[in-house]
Amino acid sequence: MRKAAMAVLLVAITVLAGLSAMFYRPAAPPARPPGRPGIPIWPYIDNVTNQDNFPLSTGPRPSAETHAMVNPRDPKNIVASSNDMNNPSQDTWLHYYTTKDGGKTWSDKIVPGYRGGPPSVLTGFGTSCDPAIGFDLNNNVYLAGVGYNRHTYVHTGRANCIFVARSSDGGDNFDQVSIVHQSMFNQMQFNDKEWLAVDLQNGNVYVTWTIFSAGNLIATIVCSRSTDQGRTWTRPNKIADLTADLGAQGSFVAVDRNSTVHVVWRDFNTDAVHYSRSTDFGDSWSAVRPVISMVPQPYNLPNGTYRTPTMPVMAIDSTGGPHDGSIYVAWNDYSTGDSDILLAVSRDLGETWNETYVRVNNDTAGNGADQFFPAMVLSDQGWVHLMFYDRRYDPNHTLIGVTYAVSVDGGQNFSINLRVGNTLFDGNLGGRAYWTEMLPGGDVGFVGDYLGIAANNNTAFLTWCDCRNAGPEDGNSDIYASMVVFADQKGSVNDTYNHLEKYGPGR
Repeated sequence: MRKAAMAVLLVAITVLAGLSAMFYRPAAPPARPPGRPGIPIWPYIDNVTNQDNFPLSTGPRPSAETHAMVNPRDPKNIVASSNDMNNPSQDTWLHYYTTKDGGKTWSDKIVPGYRGGPPSVLTGFGTSCDPAIGFDLNNNVYLAGVGYNRHTYVHTGRANCIFVARSSDGGDNFDQVSIVHQSMFNQMQFNDKEWLAVDLQNGNVYVTWTIFSAGNLIATIVCSRSTDQGRTWTRPNKIADLTADLGAQGSFVAVDRNSTVHVVWRDFNTDAVHYSRSTDFGDSWSAVRPVISMVPQPYNLPNGTYRTPTMPVMAIDSTGGPHDGSIYVAWNDYSTGDSDILLAVSRDLGETWNETYVRVNNDTAGNGADQFFPAMVLSDQGWVHLMFYDRRYDPNHTLIGVTYAVSVDGGQNFSINLRVGNTLFDGNLGGRAYWTEMLPGGDVGFVGDYLGIAANNNTAFLTWCDCRNAGPEDGNSDIYASMVVFADQKGSVNDTYNHLEKYGPGR
């Protein structure tokens, strides 16, 4: 870590224990103690107990695939969501978890439209999934998802859709649900893997996704915009060229503070991250071009039956700080023979990207331990926060833990890797019985396709699918969460140095 950046990171890090965790603004960081140049700051860990992780969903049926967001107007207001089978329909449906007191108490509710529940425009669909959340500056929360039927029910007149639910009360109730785009037959056209972003300058809401058509032979990345708080949406506007982007998937959209809309996705034909941007609110898009080459990890990692797709995530610095405008893209990469989290950065609005990628996980390269499913967010001061699944903590590289990493120098260094999951779990147990029940022959594990991280100026909030409560037959995965608090109230900087010298990195 460079000395200039180290002067900024003169704080200790505390993993907030239990449900009493709360957001607060820290005091100014103390000055570096003299005579200690070049020593990396490692987290000061205080009171690590089994309550450091807490469940958001604990029903008897599986939950997986989560996203989270902090209200930019109220740092105590956090909303998370996941695919959850704990509902009357007993099929996957989006649940949402909301706190207004910084994590002391949480609600667990279901987006309306599920079978046996209150009606919405989603009524008639059997499944909803793939949550993506965004806040505007007026206390509105937007939750995007995919709705579909596992079998084509012709009598409904529709087989799948992209939808957005809106809450006008900070996530207490998502009572407005709108269809962004829908298709009549799964075999002819399927809408998948959406993402959502909100322009905090003008309130525009953007959704990107993949339309698979012609029996999945063609994949098109598209974007739709709402200018009326999610009530209505524009027709899908094609971003990716049909002939050049067969096999495109995993679009990720973000908006900078100049209202430029940026989108990245994976092209499966070339194993590259492709990029495009719009400077006219999504009406037109720049030429699609590859910006990052990758070595994708196997669809099933060694010792794992659960799927592990490789798809990029993105965050943009809109803080007005020294790295304002930087675009960060992270993904899991298999170039060393096991999976690592890599980061690429553009400092010129996507025109050029660093050719030497930054390795986020700090274990020994090529040691056989896999890190995968990165989630990324920037906090108010421009720090780059990531979380990911991590198998370094199991000597057999089978059981999964959760790691948090942070860079304070614009993504140049990630010397801090902090284990936040206090229990390792076997991802092979996640969802087994239920995927077999719904998809015959699908007796494999499932932990979703992504994780969720949110942050404000002093706290990172992490959510993930966790199989600690799963038995060999029940497949009961849950959504767990943890908070990492940056503070100088818990232990001095000298305490942090002492912790490093006593325990070394990784403790």
